[in-house]
Amino acid sequence: MNINTNIIFLLIGLVSFNACSQGTQNAPYQLSDISYTDTLKGVWIKGYIVGGMKKSRDMIKSTEDIQWGVSGVNPDYLIMASNHNETDIQKCLLVDLSDSDLGIYKALNLSDNPANLYQQIRCYGFPSPNLYGMNGFKFISDVTLQKKNIEHLDIANPFNLPFDKMPADNLLCDFEGISRIEELPDWKSKTLVGSTHWEIEKKK
Repeated sequence: MNINTNIIFLLIGLVSFNACSQGTQNAPYQLSDISYTDTLKGVWIKGYIVGGMKKSRDMIKSTEDIQWGVSGVNPDYLIMASNHNETDIQKCLLVDLSDSDLGIYKALNLSDNPANLYQQIRCYGFPSPNLYGMNGFKFISDVTLQKKNIEHLDIANPFNLPFDKMPADNLLCDFEGISRIEELPDWKSKTLVGSTHWEIEKKK
């Protein structure tokens, strides 16, 4: 087999590899494959966690706004890249965890999970062009970290307690006819990072 034949087979191999990237769980997109013209289509992507947005920033205008590590990072955002040594902002992706399932947020954010840095991740969500200044990915609903699925946290039971150990006060309100929080004077709405749920504040 001569050199020219080797080159042809190499090119065929590269074409086949790219064709296998379909945006599915078994064949997730590389970051370079993501289409930002179809933001209504949920896809699977893969890459490495290389850092996050700095805690003191609300936009990413340059690499100065990115923390290539875990110290002082905003827990709501991850920076992903195709390889774990990447520091070129144009080749990175901002992943928004703030609207993800609470279990996913707890398992992925770098503030609580510094060991996630440089780990390989696959996640399902929606492309978002110009997310706080760079290409982004949000509404994360499924994640595989180092080939292990991240379990969702049941929002109705946020502490994942067994039913025989649930708090004594049961939730009996069915909310029929209720359209505003003001109609429930003994309740309050509390937004947690990563999800929204009802919380009882007992006053009477």
